[in-house]
Amino acid sequence: DQICSVQRNMQFSTLS
Repeated sequence: DQICSVQRNMQFSTLS
């Protein structure tokens, strides 16, 4: 799903 991808991307950004 695209939404799942976006949410995961946002989490990665926060981790960075």
